[in-house]
Amino acid sequence: MIRTLIYFVLISLFTGSCAIYETASEPMKFRIEFLSSNLSDYKIYQQNESGNFVLVKPLDVGVYDMSIPMMSGGYSKILFLKYKNHDPNEYKVIQIKRDGEVYRELSNREIRQLKSEKNVYKLKLD
Repeated sequence: MIRTLIYFVLISLFTGSCAIYETASEPMKFRIEFLSSNLSDYKIYQQNESGNFVLVKPLDVGVYDMSIPMMSGGYSKILFLKYKNHDPNEYKVIQIKRDGEVYRELSNREIRQLKSEKNVYKLKLD
């Protein structure tokens, strides 16, 4: 029985049963407020369409409007196993820098998990 299963897996590997799937994240627009006693120490960057981080200017003290573009990812699958999984919701899309060094990075999933009040996400920095 096990020998048959091993043969089946090996034959499946060599006959092209591997599939590649593409996924994408939804574009996100949101407002986020960073809370700190020393906000001037921090600079906020967001990822743009080309994958570079660009400085974001605040609307008000500590309040930023963010627009994260759609990002693609994907995974490979053979039989029931997924591998080479690249989830676009796990990509770091916001960088918070303090004194020129990356202090913290956030993904789409981490942003959605932040506490929000009146459709504004809130994050304490210190």
